[in-house]
Amino acid sequence: MKPPVCFSIFKIKFIEMKRVRVFIIFVIILLQFFIVKFIINAEENVVQLTFTDGASNIDPVWSPDGKKIAFVSNINGDFWNIYLINPDGSGFKKLTYNAKRNFSPAWSPDSKKLVFVSSRARHEDLYVIDVNTKKITRITYKFNLRNATPAWMPDGRSIVFVSFKAGKGFGLADIYTVSSDGDPTGENTLQLTNTGDNYSPAPSPDGKQLAFVSSRTGFEEIFLLDLNTKEEKQITEFKTEIGFPRWSLDGRRLVFMIKMDKKFSSLGMLKFPERKFIRLTEGNFFDYVPCWSPDGRKLVFVSDRDGNNEIYILNLNETGL
Repeated sequence: MKPPVCFSIFKIKFIEMKRVRVFIIFVIILLQFFIVKFIINAEENVVQLTFTDGASNIDPVWSPDGKKIAFVSNINGDFWNIYLINPDGSGFKKLTYNAKRNFSPAWSPDSKKLVFVSSRARHEDLYVIDVNTKKITRITYKFNLRNATPAWMPDGRSIVFVSFKAGKGFGLADIYTVSSDGDPTGENTLQLTNTGDNYSPAPSPDGKQLAFVSSRTGFEEIFLLDLNTKEEKQITEFKTEIGFPRWSLDGRRLVFMIKMDKKFSSLGMLKFPERKFIRLTEGNFFDYVPCWSPDGRKLVFVSDRDGNNEIYILNLNETGL
């Protein structure tokens, strides 16, 4: 006796559904394999640049000409001064000599100067140092409560930075712009943001946009500010901690620190124009403060993966990114 036609049809559909489920599971496993394979490949191309047991090395920035990496260290009991090192780990050299904190260096577009934050005048203000002559110029003068994370605009004529006004905790954080020649009175220092707390300004290579982190949504997310229209646009929705966004020089990639598992931090990247997210590192450690090499093939960053804050380089060229 033949089974009813309806039963045969049901059996065929059941088999087809089973095959679809098997195919979907296969695709998921395959995707997971490639994601894990990429992260492992990326980790295999991580090179440690500094080795200073008992000290911390932070805030690395690659010079636009590719010749030097500036960073901050408290090596030998030093109280946070700026150092220079070659990308191959040679040429370790101290740049600032001051008993107060000196941190958050950022290169000028011509690689001749560094803007940084210092508390040498009992207030965290911006200063510029000529790398060759060591001449230091003060840029801000007791502006607001304190200042942080400066970055040069691509034309070299102005600097964007975070400034904290009176408020709860560390104060209210907003992004400002000031002439790279300095502003003793503060009258020509302009405020660019005014909604929520805003941090880590990163000018795009063409100088038209500013990427920054804002907590206005209740989470730290990355926003873009159009410097012509002043329009602000949210471009991430991770609902976690994000920090230190930095553009590649071609303007097609934005790297940043992100806490994917709510505990440890790793490096992530958005590829434009599709805003595709790619996780670059992963592990039970903290990776943060990434900065691009001029050719876009490498990233210098801070990690405590050896139990100490050290400077590392991630070779993206070997991973196809």
